[in-house]
Amino acid sequence: MKYHYSVDLETDTPLSVILRNVKPNSKVFEFGPADGYMTEYLKNELKCEVYCLEIDELAAAKAEMFCDKMIIADLNKTEWLEQCEDQFQYFDYLIFADVLEHLVKPEEILGNLTEKLLKDDGKVLISVPHIGHTAVILQLMQGKFEYKETGLLDRTHLTFFTRDNLEKLLLSADLSLLELHKICMLPEQTELSSSYSMVPIAIEEYLKNKTDAHVYQFVTVSEKNKSKKSDDCKDYIEKESYRFANFIQLFWNTGEGFKEQNSKRLPLQADGEYHNYVFEFKLDEGDLMSLRLDPTNFPSFANLRSFKVWGMDAVTNKLEAIENNNLVAIHDLEIEVHKDGLDLFSFGEDPQLQKDFIHENMENYKLFRVQVEMLFETKLKPQLLYNLQKRLDDLRNTNGLEEMAKMIAILQLELKTSNNLIINLFDAQNEKLEFMNQLSNELESINRKNIELELEISSLKSSFSWRITSIFRYIRSLFS
Repeated sequence: MKYHYSVDLETDTPLSVILRNVKPNSKVFEFGPADGYMTEYLKNELKCEVYCLEIDELAAAKAEMFCDKMIIADLNKTEWLEQCEDQFQYFDYLIFADVLEHLVKPEEILGNLTEKLLKDDGKVLISVPHIGHTAVILQLMQGKFEYKETGLLDRTHLTFFTRDNLEKLLLSADLSLLELHKICMLPEQTELSSSYSMVPIAIEEYLKNKTDAHVYQFVTVSEKNKSKKSDDCKDYIEKESYRFANFIQLFWNTGEGFKEQNSKRLPLQADGEYHNYVFEFKLDEGDLMSLRLDPTNFPSFANLRSFKVWGMDAVTNKLEAIENNNLVAIHDLEIEVHKDGLDLFSFGEDPQLQKDFIHENMENYKLFRVQVEMLFETKLKPQLLYNLQKRLDDLRNTNGLEEMAKMIAILQLELKTSNNLIINLFDAQNEKLEFMNQLSNELESINRKNIELELEISSLKSSFSWRITSIFRYIRSLFS
């Protein structure tokens, strides 16, 4: 199954934005449902009447259990519409979630289906990837345009979309745009692994300020163009969200607690390597009392090798290392201290570490730099996993239910992330056993051949010895 995603309404993904725009008990036609990850929610949670069209027979077989009618057909063709003659102008919603980019003539198909199937007051919900994302531009500047299995450069994409030609697509389908949602990701977080470090700073600043620079996908809510105006895509609600991206965030507190406006985010690079994340901030008033580091915004394992803080002295204008105490886990997080730093076990989506300051001359500093060196682990080290299990056993004896829940969450996360590793280890072990059996059989064969050879040599030796001593036996017989 090439396309399979989970539905998470707590974060702004294309699926969650689309589903939040569907009213319960509606009549929905979902095009390209894959194996039914969204269809199931429409049917079971929103209690909708759901029709589906899917070209992949295996995917359709899975999604069929969640819909009222499944049509297996190629959306590029129109013969299948004969099966829906009784449902013309019947549906409250038509959903095209990451579908139109796979079609030969999306504008014709969208216009035809809207005219035939959608109620006059119905809505069309669409999500498409954005080819103008800075990650693609950075790749082009390196002379690259490499197709991938999924994502912005999915090799099965036939049409590429920017804001401009998406608006033109809707107008050509006689649709009026009501809402445009921008699901954003930074270049480092896309499957293309692009980075602003590829280009000079001046070009970086230009690209960052480009319209829709970090839009990974557009999600649109539209309706039939009743006014028949040719510019009906110019007046709509626009929303933007970066919650789809993974990030590390630093908060600073000057006495009023940790606030979002007193924080900075940086994109995470979860590639199993150590990376330095550098935060710089200035205090207009007050003294720095504490810092809060949110190392991730998703459940994970990480190793924090160093956390360094400098303050620029207002008198000397020199950066100085600040004396401070250790980091303390305060939310959704367990830590293990060892010679390589801190192992972090985040069992929630809001892990938090806090660092309080005891430096007596903090008022001398108004400009600060914080450097975090961290990597993401793919699995727990065996000794640490043993320590967690031991702590869980201890908690069982003391009825520490809340702490037990945290430990169980960590162990469940380890189980999830280690599953493939365990399978690979078993496969590798089986390959080694098979190889050892082959070696054992070959060795046994060699031993048998050696024994046979020794017998032959012994026989030859005996025969040769008998022949060369026959003259001596004859001479001895003459004197007997």
